[in-house]
Formats: sequence, structure tokens, C-alpha cells
Amino acid sequence: SEWLNGPPTPSFRENLRNDTKYITVWSTGGWTNDVMSLFNILYVAIISERVAVMPLFAPGHLPQKAGYLNFGDVFDVPRLIEGMKHPVIEWWQVKEIGSTTVDEVGCWSIRAIEGHRPTPPPRYLNIDVSYTSIPIEAKVYPNSPGEPHVKTWALAALTFPDYRKDHLGTSFPSQLSGHSLPPDEHLACFDFAYYVGATHQFEYEYDYSPAWRFVGKYARWNPTLLGIAHELLRGAFELEPEEEIPPYVAVHVRRGDFRKACHEIPVNECFAPPSAFARRVAEVQQELLGTKGIDARRVLVTSDETDPAWWSEIKSFGWTWVNHTTARTAETYGLWYTVTVDAVFQSIGAGVVGTHRSTMSLLAARRTQDWYGGTTRMVKWGYLGADDR
Repeated sequence: SEWLNGPPTPSFRENLRNDTKYITVWSTGGWTNDVMSLFNILYVAIISERVAVMPLFAPGHLPQKAGYLNFGDVFDVPRLIEGMKHPVIEWWQVKEIGSTTVDEVGCWSIRAIEGHRPTPPPRYLNIDVSYTSIPIEAKVYPNSPGEPHVKTWALAALTFPDYRKDHLGTSFPSQLSGHSLPPDEHLACFDFAYYVGATHQFEYEYDYSPAWRFVGKYARWNPTLLGIAHELLRGAFELEPEEEIPPYVAVHVRRGDFRKACHEIPVNECFAPPSAFARRVAEVQQELLGTKGIDARRVLVTSDETDPAWWSEIKSFGWTWVNHTTARTAETYGLWYTVTVDAVFQSIGAGVVGTHRSTMSLLAARRTQDWYGGTTRMVKWGYLGADDR
């Protein structure tokens, strides 16, 4: 890469150019939230004029044996660079993965602002990090303890000498050698950037979201990943190998880990029933037909639900899905693809019906709208009849 001295080196320092400043963040392993965290840091990279260094995705919801996944195996990095008009590189280009050289570095902790332990750096980088908490004034809501969002521009400001020197407070010593280095100026690093916004919490839900408008919408799928998704879709829709994928409505039903938000309410009352999704799908189909003349009669479902009775109700609607077990997705392509291709399915339909409060559904909706001018709906849940509107 023109932004580095050469091929990956045992220590990352050897590869960083003296005339260039960099910024990075770790990935903690909840895949969609990590994607949003990386988009947030990419936006901070633009406004701080630093080269963004993307980490590998950590297997959070997947078995550890899934291993780490390169950012560029999911997203089309050259196209992202072109859209953002800003340099993006990946950690595997900077430092030899599995290098035995330990790099000591000081980073900023966003998590520490709320009294949480800073997120440790990923082991594959062999980096020993001391952390300094970002200042309380970086918070979007400084008077709300427990509300974790921090301001995009505060993070950018911390990468400049004037603001940095005023906020150098106490650091958390590193785990390996116990060093207490101040935050690095050459490579600015942050532990976790999911809770970041310009003016508001959970900004991706709003049309003005800078991280989406200046970064996310340019993060198109890696062509290999897209090809695998097309192949699996052809199987689900029973098409010939070269046949065009017909317009369809994608449905994302998130249930599994949302159970804990139901508290005392029985799950069958708390979660929206399949009929609620069917009603929204019909709305999307009517709108597509009425406004664009698109006949999206096919419906493809993605969900973390494992109950066979639930799936048989989905089947009774004439809807289909990709069963990753029978399609042997993990065996053929790797465990990560059971997650990443689902995100592709959700984003390349003519419309999408998602689950309210799911970040995966939210990104699916933004992609469908911005890339294809598609129609989107979110199904509400939390109590009986939540989506009756």
C-alpha cells in the first residue's frame, strides 16, 4: 500500500510512514455492531485526516474456531476508498499476523468513560496496550451517567495535539509489561466505537447519520461474497446456475437474544407473530408494484429462530429461506459466511421487512434504500399487538 513503507513487518511501527498519521479501533465481536463501530471510526478518520487501519472481525456470536475475518473479505475496499475519497488499509497489511514481536502502544478508551474495563486489543496483533479514558466532556449527554454515547468530533479532537494535551489523565497500565504510555500520536487508537454519534444516540436510525452518509453507504460487498450469496439464493429460489435473481422481499426476524428484553412478558406475546411480518411484506409488495411496477412475489427469510414450528408457519406463507445446514455453507466457505451472506440477502432485495431495534435490520434497510431505492418496513415488538398500526 502507498500508505505504508512496504509489506507487513514484525512490528507495526516499522511499517508506518513518518509523513502519515493513522487511526484504528479494535473489533469486539458482535458482528453488525462491529461494522457500525468501524464505520464510525472511518468517519473520524476522514475528519481527522488520518489513514484508517481496519481490524479483523472477531468471532463474537460464532464459535471461536471460526477465527478472524478480514475487513476486505466482507467489503469491497477499493470501492470504499473511491466512494469515501479517503485512504483505508487493513491490519494484515501493516503487521505480520502471528508476529512474535510485542508492540507497546498507548490508546484511548471509550468504554472507560462509563467505568467499564477497556476492551483488550486482539491477540493476533500481539500489541500491549495501556489506556487513557477519554474525557467526560466527550459524551453526547454529559449529564446522563450510564448513557455511553460519545461525540464524533471529540474523538477527532483527541487526535490533535492541542486537545490531546489537555486530556491526558490517568492511564490503565498495560496487561503484559504494565507500561503506562500516553495515547499514541502516530497511530491514534480507540477500544470500541459503537456508541458514537455527531449529535444524538443511535444515529444510524436517522437520515442525517454522518457515519452512514460518508462511509457506510460506500461499503459495498466484496465481489466474492456477493457471488456466494447469489449462488445460495439461486438454490433457495430453485433457479438455473446462470439465471438472474428475481426481485424479492427480504425478511429479517431477530428473536433469539432479544428474549432478555421481554422480561416478564411471555415470549409468544412479546415477539411479533409471523402474521405481523406477513402484513408488512404485503405492504412492501403493494408499494413496489404501485410505485415501480416491480412484482416482488418471492420472499426470502433470515432469522436466528430455531423452533421448527415457527419455520413451518413461515413455510405456509409460501416463503423460502437458505438453510445453512443443508446448503453446507460453513463446510464449503467457512463459518463466517453463515453470518455475512445473510446480511447480503437482506440488502439486495427490492424491499426489506426487518425487526425494530435490530441493528442488522437497520443496516439492511439503509442499504436497500440507498443502493436500490427499495421499500422498507420495521416490525415492532415487545408486547401483544405492538405492530398493530
